[in-house]
Amino acid sequence: MRFVAAALTLALLSGCASTKPGEERLAAQDPLEGFNRGVWAFNDAADTVLVKPTTTVYRTVTPKPARRGLSRLLSNLSEPFSAINNVLQGKPDRAGRNLGRFLVNSTIGVGGLADHATGFGLEPAEEDFGQTLASWGANGGPYLVLPLLGPSTLRDGVGSGVGMLTNPYRVAIRESNLSNTLKLAETGAEIIIIRSDM
Repeated sequence: MRFVAAALTLALLSGCASTKPGEERLAAQDPLEGFNRGVWAFNDAADTVLVKPTTTVYRTVTPKPARRGLSRLLSNLSEPFSAINNVLQGKPDRAGRNLGRFLVNSTIGVGGLADHATGFGLEPAEEDFGQTLASWGANGGPYLVLPLLGPSTLRDGVGSGVGMLTNPYRVAIRESNLSNTLKLAETGAEIIIIRSDM
């Protein structure tokens, strides 16, 4: 969390950019342009120097079946949060699918390394808090580039922040007795797995 706060502060300080007279119309569409440019530069540098090289090593040394299993594991861990968001959106049937997928894949799928739920007809029903806000009528708001997460909107950025604080999986990690080093390592591993999937 401190890393994200530091990245936001850095992006705010480095994101000051002047608008030329011919760019007023574009500036109205992107009122956070200076901030977005700073965050984009930070993201690009972080990806070039750290994330992409680490991802390349991960893809080189980790067999494809293991990478697929780890991606499924992360997906399985997000099912309870998707269920919560489906309930908040008034979609109890989809929430039931999320919980069914989590139960099946956490047990016979060995924690989610295998996706047996899809074979049983329980199709994914992914939702996040940004989508919940949209279902409640919240406007997307201006374009926003998030540190390490990339392009978004202000609404979805708020949704991502709420997800970081309230996702049951993240709460469990945060409240666990793991050392801060292990917590950071878990977050780093998650970033590498997501980057690898891209």
